[in-house]
Formats: sequence, C-alpha cells, structure tokens
Amino acid sequence: MAPRRAIHSLADVSNSTTLKRSGLLLAGVAAINAIVFSPLGDEWFFAIVLLGPIATGIVVGGRHGDTRLAAATWAASGLFWLVLDWIIHHEDVAFHAVLALVMAGLVALSARIVRAAHLIRSSARPRAAASER
Repeated sequence: MAPRRAIHSLADVSNSTTLKRSGLLLAGVAAINAIVFSPLGDEWFFAIVLLGPIATGIVVGGRHGDTRLAAATWAASGLFWLVLDWIIHHEDVAFHAVLALVMAGLVALSARIVRAAHLIRSSARPRAAASER
C-alpha cells in the first residue's frame, strides 16, 4: 500500500476521501428522506424503514461496498427524524433512537448474510468441479 501524503492545500482537501464519504452519506440521507416525506412515505413508512435497509444491505453486500457507510446513512436518517420529531412534536424520541439502531443493524446483517452466501457459493464451486473430473 502506498504511503498517504499529507493534505497541504484546499485543492487536496476537495479530493479527500472523508469529503467524498460525507457527500455520499448526505446524498443517501437526502434520497431516503425524499422517499419518506413523499406521499408514499405516509402510507408505507414502516415498510420503507424495514425493507429499505435490508435492500440496501443486499446491494452493498453483493457489490462488496462500504457497509459502514450504508449503515451510517440509515442511522443518520433515523437521527434526523428524531431531531425533527422532537422539535415539532416533542415526542417519539426513544422510538426514533431505537429505529436508527435497528435500521443500521438491518443493513449490516443483510450485507453480512449476502457476503457469507457468496463465500459459501464460491467455496462450493471448486469442490463440485473437482468431483466432476
């Protein structure tokens, strides 16, 4: 692995991995909230917050993506809803805190299951090919 060079200028900061990850996180939070705060989110809120993280984990696990970033995106959305609901209604703080943790856990769990299934499938393939010979 090549040594990382220090950031010495603003041009180097704009190419920073942290800024790219932050931008992806914010874009993900914006996309999730666009769905949740749409008319679809009114009727299907629980389906979105339970199936969305699972679908995200499946995609991230299948593409060997960054599971922590995907989980952090769903957790940040849950924390955003916590703050918003606390400001507007002064209630459901515990619900949104638990929901943020559950959504992050669902992303991590589903990504891990997909990766484990991929490992099992790839380890079974050489044995099957060897037994055919």
